[in-house]
Amino acid sequence: MSSACYLDANIIIALLFPTDAHHKNSLERVYHLNMQGTRLVTSTYALVEVTRNTLHTLSQLEQGKYIFAEPLPQYIRLLQNLNPNQRCEALLNYIISYIKNGFHIEVIEQEYLYEIETTNNTKIAKLFHEAIKLSWINIRTKDLLHIAIANLLKTHGVKCIITADKTDFEPIKQTLEKDLDLEVEILTTQQS
Repeated sequence: MSSACYLDANIIIALLFPTDAHHKNSLERVYHLNMQGTRLVTSTYALVEVTRNTLHTLSQLEQGKYIFAEPLPQYIRLLQNLNPNQRCEALLNYIISYIKNGFHIEVIEQEYLYEIETTNNTKIAKLFHEAIKLSWINIRTKDLLHIAIANLLKTHGVKCIITADKTDFEPIKQTLEKDLDLEVEILTTQQS
């Protein structure tokens, strides 16, 4: 099995928005990894973040603060006639197609992540049990869930996490590499 890198939601968001400070570096890194034959994966959890953030920015489009990568703008216009639930679903489907076809990013979702485990007579999904076991890592819960997913996706060859979240991941980078054997690559705006 070839090695894979797990992409944090902020990398996918950066790919969608040329105005994002990490867009250029995310684009370059994703293309470079594709050329090397490294598999790029993400999770449905990351897609929740991406969809929510993308919908949130729709209201700020008129202000010119955000610009969507082509061909997103044409598609976004079609969303305006949908009810909120339909809009979310349609946007999610487009994002999945965009990252799969444009960047060869696989969305990995496995039933075993949600298998029910029992601890102290309490049933808990494997993913959340993993996050609880990793709660000693000093990071926000939303990022801890990405770490738990990446750690569980080692069975799919995941060996690293790529993120643009320097503030949260820099302090724990060595810990993840040493204790979980997960390499952490933090993209900065200064990278070339």
